[in-house]
Amino acid sequence: MNSGTLDADVRLATPQDFPVILEIANSTQTGARWSEKQYIEILAEGSARKTLVIETDDKLQGFIVAHIVGDEWEIENMVIAPQMQRRGLGEKLLKQLMKFASHNAAKIVLEVREANHPANNLYKKCGFLATGQRKNYYQNPAENAVLYEYRFS
Repeated sequence: MNSGTLDADVRLATPQDFPVILEIANSTQTGARWSEKQYIEILAEGSARKTLVIETDDKLQGFIVAHIVGDEWEIENMVIAPQMQRRGLGEKLLKQLMKFASHNAAKIVLEVREANHPANNLYKKCGFLATGQRKNYYQNPAENAVLYEYRFS
């Protein structure tokens, strides 16, 4: 049962966070399966991506990656360590990314597995609207993707 949001800090990721980010990404079945090289490129200075991490007691517990193209941000990956899920960390991380994006984005878009009910519920709770789906977008297992969008006013 969720007893409220834990005391957690959100900050920009650094290249030093790479090993823990990779460990967390590989600890779940829902995280994107990127190579080590891709994560290193994402965390490099000058990347077209914004990566935030969330920590409790100085321990990295999750991350979110958004690709920025013009005034559109696309959430490409968001993972909370399995033992820390359902404690409000994902919501805090997502809201901080939305705050960053609000300064220069018109919208945030993403897709998520149809059966990933916790993620779908989180996006809806944070004001994202389902705008469509991609049939059999995911593999292992084959599954539809639900498309979401959040528009800034």
